[in-house]
Amino acid sequence: HLRCSRDMKKPVVNTRTFCENVAKNWPLYICSSGISALQLRTAPRRAPLLRRHQHMLKLLILGLLRSASSEWCVVTGASSGIGEHLALQAAERGYDVVLHGRRRGALHRLKKAIEAQYPGRSTKMVVEDLATQRGAQRVHAACKGLDVRLLFSTAGVARVQPVVDDDGIDAMLALNVRASTELCRRFGRDMAEAGGGRVVLTASLVGVPAHGCAGAAAYAASKAYL
Repeated sequence: HLRCSRDMKKPVVNTRTFCENVAKNWPLYICSSGISALQLRTAPRRAPLLRRHQHMLKLLILGLLRSASSEWCVVTGASSGIGEHLALQAAERGYDVVLHGRRRGALHRLKKAIEAQYPGRSTKMVVEDLATQRGAQRVHAACKGLDVRLLFSTAGVARVQPVVDDDGIDAMLALNVRASTELCRRFGRDMAEAGGGRVVLTASLVGVPAHGCAGAAAYAASKAYL
């Protein structure tokens, strides 16, 4: 129910059908480098939430990852959730992995898990707060000398409350918008100079106008930006 031109400039959406589809099946629409449009469906709503997320992640990985040798994947927000699973999938497909997050203990456990499951894979931990002014720059600097060909920018935060009462909006926008943009610019430039690479951003259906979310104007705008 989502049709797009090859250059993604003229999406044509049947809004009613789209909304019904979202309500029934929670589809995930992804646009990425080299892929005009992918429609990935999860299991029906009655399936456990984790199972649906795992299904989406497997489909995403299948389309974006390939066998790698001496190439690195950077995963921001790898402490848990989507970032953690993407890091494991990247290692499985031959990438060495840079694990970013704010919780050193969680990153250390993931590092050990990757090294145990995939002998020969290298990992590097980067503990940094991307919401700070120079956070993205420090994450990029920590990867100096690595042949980074894949970036999963999954670090983000959601805030759902009235804008007038929310004192954390600046930090949220710094992470969701500014840091993501800076990571794309810095790593994207490196990839272009090296001959190619992939960047994947984590958005949300909240950022789709047909969906929306009451009390989350700033968060929805940050995801629409991505």
